[in-house]
Amino acid sequence: MHDNHQPELPLPAPELPSDMPLLPVRMVNEYQYCPRLAYLEWVQSEWADSADTVEGRYQHRRVDKRSGVLPDPQAVKEDTSIHASSITLSSNRLGLIAKLDLIEAMDGKVIPVDYKRGKRPHVSRGVYDPERVQLCAQALLLQDHGYLCEEGVIYYVEGNERVRVPFDEELRAMTFNAINGLRMVAAGGPDTAAVGR
Repeated sequence: MHDNHQPELPLPAPELPSDMPLLPVRMVNEYQYCPRLAYLEWVQSEWADSADTVEGRYQHRRVDKRSGVLPDPQAVKEDTSIHASSITLSSNRLGLIAKLDLIEAMDGKVIPVDYKRGKRPHVSRGVYDPERVQLCAQALLLQDHGYLCEEGVIYYVEGNERVRVPFDEELRAMTFNAINGLRMVAAGGPDTAAVGR
């Protein structure tokens, strides 16, 4: 019997054309939450602050004031200590840009830490999917820059809780689906944002 399964050959994605804007990772979170909202905010620039967004900026004030230097990937060893905040990374290959709240290191691996206002939600994974996708997109950027990154952390400011988020294949697939979906919505207009929601 022959196995008809064709193995996939992972090929690197080509870089985006120079006239294509990089997707903000925060908008990938919005897309995972609601494609139409992501379209309105990112493509149409329709945005108004709410009490939640004002509070979120207030909670970020401390981490946004600090800055740090992220060492070269080759310099990150088992005993390397990193505590770098407000690091902006981008990738033309992935078509993403993000400002990472905090990057730590442990056992030669970097760990993105994303600050969220409020307390940890009582869901099975401890974090809602849009936040998991946002953190995984940050990890993709770190990996694209040569860092070893297998998990991240969501830090809930009000509850003073850290929730670990492993970057497994399911989450990576969900993240790439959100990235590709947001790109499609941006190119296709508001009607594509309504599909499936």
